[in-house]
Amino acid sequence: MAIADAGSVHRAAQQLGMPQPALSRQLAEAERLLEVRLFDRSSHGMAPTSAGKAVLPRCQLLLRLLGGIRNIGQQRRPQILLGCVQRSMQTMMPIVLGRWQPLHEPLGTREEPLLRVLEGDSLSLWHLLLDGKLDFAVLREQPQARANPQALLVQHLYDDHTAIICAGDHPVLRSGEVPLERLPDFGWALPQVGRTSRAILDRMLADRGCAPIQPVIEARSFESLIDVVASTRLLSIAPAMVVQKYVKAGKLRTIAVRPALPATPISLACHPEILEDPWMETFRSELHQAGVRLRQAARSRRAAPSQAVRG
Repeated sequence: MAIADAGSVHRAAQQLGMPQPALSRQLAEAERLLEVRLFDRSSHGMAPTSAGKAVLPRCQLLLRLLGGIRNIGQQRRPQILLGCVQRSMQTMMPIVLGRWQPLHEPLGTREEPLLRVLEGDSLSLWHLLLDGKLDFAVLREQPQARANPQALLVQHLYDDHTAIICAGDHPVLRSGEVPLERLPDFGWALPQVGRTSRAILDRMLADRGCAPIQPVIEARSFESLIDVVASTRLLSIAPAMVVQKYVKAGKLRTIAVRPALPATPISLACHPEILEDPWMETFRSELHQAGVRLRQAARSRRAAPSQAVRG
């Protein structure tokens, strides 16, 4: 790991505080035991081979597990590194942070928090997890998960639904289900291109022969879009779970469209080995229970009288 980070045995040995020949012997012994060459040597330094790139993430994970053993010996619980997509930050993390009792215990003498959460997009979080830089990731399921050579464990948590929204007092969209093809006739405020919900909407319109929507406003956060839509005649899209409080307050309405936007699965991914640590398994269970609560809330919402735009 040190050689990969430093780019050379010389710099790695300096960082580790050990003689360069000793580190070279350790590398040679590792390559002999694994029966592969881990680095390509050149005048520019050392770069991992394809085998080295496959081995390094496992080394990163092993180092974290070894750190956990040290924490057990010192009667300290290891820090958990969690990656989370933005939507789940707004829906799932409040449940987890509210329920997970260790977060509400006195900090004591810990030099670091028990939990660190990184927000990011699904693809970035997936690669951070593969590289051993996260313990868990809450993300939209990646295609690689179905045929993953590194055997990440991927478990479904809940389905994420996207709602089409307008202001609570919108004067036009007041009756019946609205055909999806009619929606481009209105002004829009949308997430930036590349966001999953935007791609789903564009794809559904394209399947019906409609040109992509040219929004009046593009924003990075759903909060910005919600505030704009609540005070204008623009339409937008946002997580169904997030907009419920605005609907109840009368600031927004959800628009019943035909056909409805499809739900996308939100999953929990991790390396199976990390669950051998009881502390990590306890946290995984907490994430799973939060997913159960979100699924139950979604069922209750569908069973309740709709506040969508209908006649």
